Amino acid sequence: MAHNRAKTVLALAGLLVVSACSGGTSIESTTETGSSTDAPSSTTTAVAGDDSTWGPLAVVAGGNGMDALIQGTIEITEDCVLLNEQGRQVLLVWPADRTQWDAGSATIRFDNPDGGLATITDGQAVRLGGGGTSVDEGGLGAAEWLESINWVAEPPLSCVAGIRWNVSGVLN
Repeated sequence: MAHNRAKTVLALAGLLVVSACSGGTSIESTTETGSSTDAPSSTTTAVAGDDSTWGPLAVVAGGNGMDALIQGTIEITEDCVLLNEQGRQVLLVWPADRTQWDAGSATIRFDNPDGGLATITDGQAVRLGGGGTSVDEGGLGAAEWLESINWVAEPPLSCVAGIRWNVSGVLN
């Protein structure tokens, strides 16, 4: 009898683990305050692996703790989100767990580490925390760089500039 009880407990524990670990590509609608609703909203939070809701964003899983600073003007196109840094194009790479694309307004919403929400639009001057690589500083070429990253939403090769910046914070 104790042997059957142990099997039952193990089977239930296994089901709980599988249930808890099973992923998916669901989308959750949120309101401006971040609470879930049944009504449709133009702001969606995507689960990693569902690149249909990322719009033109280049997105990776997780974030990074890099603390360098870059500044310039945001350029949002149909395929890319770039930063114009004194005439140089920089591809911006966003962390999936803190970034949202709002297709209705073509804006980026970013949850800063301090808890503040930044909304970014095309043409906006920004200061971004993070870190990057460049071909000029010994970084990989565009195709090799794309292949070296596990993407949530991979940018088209045409978007990959000589400089790539992993965003960790929006400072303005």
